[in-house]
Amino acid sequence: MGLKNRIVFCPLGGKNFVCVEDVAKGIIRFLDNGVNGASYIICSENLSYTNFFKSFRELSKRIIIIVKIPRILLILFGRIGNVLRFFGIRNNMSTINMNAVLINNYYSNR
Repeated sequence: MGLKNRIVFCPLGGKNFVCVEDVAKGIIRFLDNGVNGASYIICSENLSYTNFFKSFRELSKRIIIIVKIPRILLILFGRIGNVLRFFGIRNNMSTINMNAVLINNYYSNR
């Protein structure tokens, strides 16, 4: 989103962000030393979406405007998306998707 757009609409929640190189190394390690049938979580830094885009803006040295979307607006978009889906209009908005971006989906590697 930050690479394609100068304006980023940012929800209130957050998630765990991991460098793709760390994920690749973790997968290789699990293939070599993992337990068959076990589940593993590869995680790194818990960030709000706002802090993620601020860091991205700083590292990329791009001019990016971050617009925080209020919770009530996201809930409204989700309901509108549900109605559109009911009428067969495909879209990415739904109450499930909007609720997902409103939570802090954080993990720990402990």
